Amino acid sequence: MPISNYPHGFANGVTLREIPTDIRLNGEANVFWVDSVHGSNGNKGTYIQPFATIDYAVGRCTANNGDIIYVAAGHTETVIAASGLDLDVAGITVVFMGEGADRATINFTTAVTASVTIAAANVTLINPRFTAGIDALTGPISITAADCTIKNGIYFDGTSIDTTDCIVATSAAPRLQIRGWKYIPGDEAGTQKQSNIQLDGVDNAILTDIDITGDFATGNIENVTDEILNVRLENIRLKNTNSGPQPGMVLDANATGQAKNIDIRIASGTTYVSSVAKLNWDIQCLGYAADGTGGDPIGTAGGGTIEQKIDAIKAEVDKIDSATMATAPAAGSVASFIASGGTALGTQLADSKSLVDAMGSDGATLSYGTGSILGAIGTSFIIKKTLTSSNITQAGVDITGVSSNGELEIEQIICKTDGTGLATGTNFQIYSDNAKGLANIFVETVANLGASKTIDLETASITKQRTVLETGKKLIANSTVADCTGTGTIDIYIKFKRIAAGAIIAAA
Repeated sequence: MPISNYPHGFANGVTLREIPTDIRLNGEANVFWVDSVHGSNGNKGTYIQPFATIDYAVGRCTANNGDIIYVAAGHTETVIAASGLDLDVAGITVVFMGEGADRATINFTTAVTASVTIAAANVTLINPRFTAGIDALTGPISITAADCTIKNGIYFDGTSIDTTDCIVATSAAPRLQIRGWKYIPGDEAGTQKQSNIQLDGVDNAILTDIDITGDFATGNIENVTDEILNVRLENIRLKNTNSGPQPGMVLDANATGQAKNIDIRIASGTTYVSSVAKLNWDIQCLGYAADGTGGDPIGTAGGGTIEQKIDAIKAEVDKIDSATMATAPAAGSVASFIASGGTALGTQLADSKSLVDAMGSDGATLSYGTGSILGAIGTSFIIKKTLTSSNITQAGVDITGVSSNGELEIEQIICKTDGTGLATGTNFQIYSDNAKGLANIFVETVANLGASKTIDLETASITKQRTVLETGKKLIANSTVADCTGTGTIDIYIKFKRIAAGAIIAAA
């Protein structure tokens, strides 16, 4: 019985025997099949008559048309030169079929410069399998275009001197996503020389579900040259067996973003990452020694997360046992300190510091220092400033003083007017004097801020921009076209979240 063919696809998807298909096709998208075992580049590229190579199928695709290339299980694409496979058509998806060793494969061989280049935007590789058919490969997967994605990729390395920098992404590849990547060294005694994933100024990248084990002379993941900004690192397991020892991750000190559920193991020492940079590190970011001992928090400059500080305090309190106070309290415990009359200090807090300082409050006075819970990274606080309409001029009026001790994320701005509200002027603006980024954060027409109005960052009609206030900077309000007039007032509430421990700002 012949196979049914629907060349224009199904715009709303299709269900076959109650099983929905995964990929929707528009009516114009091309679908090509590739099979090195049964195919020929003289064929039509259909499931029945597949092409022989991915390279040929890419050349048949149309840019930004949603074209899909299915690569059959058992296929091997041999790449023997630099850019030997160039994915240079924007918007294509390449799906590698099969499981295990039968999964469709790209094999690098002949030259150490053999590589796949992703040189067009919006290219997606699903389930790719890569193998090193020659030792000492350098940068076999090169990404130089925006919005590209690798999903569920796996790389099997050579047997002696292994691959340097399996994936290399440049600053021309913003919004890169690597969602699922496993690296398997061919020889544990081999040296991968530098790194496995190398990012150079790749902003807004997402790396999730990464598993890399090997001997890396720099680090498993390396941020080289230009810092990566607003990166998201999540569910990452790194093991670097280099006896240097070398870290699992190398970050530029100015890199920013978020790290969550990171597990790094190194040969010795505690330098799990070269720099904690300016990332927000979750409590589940932990580093281990080669034998699995440790579990040290990563990225906890300033004393760790709130949860870690509370746990440390609870652990000390739990050591106090009235039944053993006078006999043999645990060394270094609060009980031993009390029982010794203050001579057996054990592990001490910093000079002139106490548990009260660490908590950040004595019941009357709050402290937001870098060593207190109240001032920890990720904590939030709100300030309020009330302005009279006639004080809001084109020249501007300060809402806050300057920030200190680090950067602050602006999470929300809420503006409430009284029964009179603002008058005159065209737009009411709240902006920062940051050195980088868009100045205006909140912009609303004066006409919309009349009597008894409430507007926030979600509802502002002109500009509603969340941002980060840099250290030593402030927030200012002004009006455009003309100064505001009248006796109406506006209350401005601003919610900040600390990016650095102890960061603080006050109303002007």
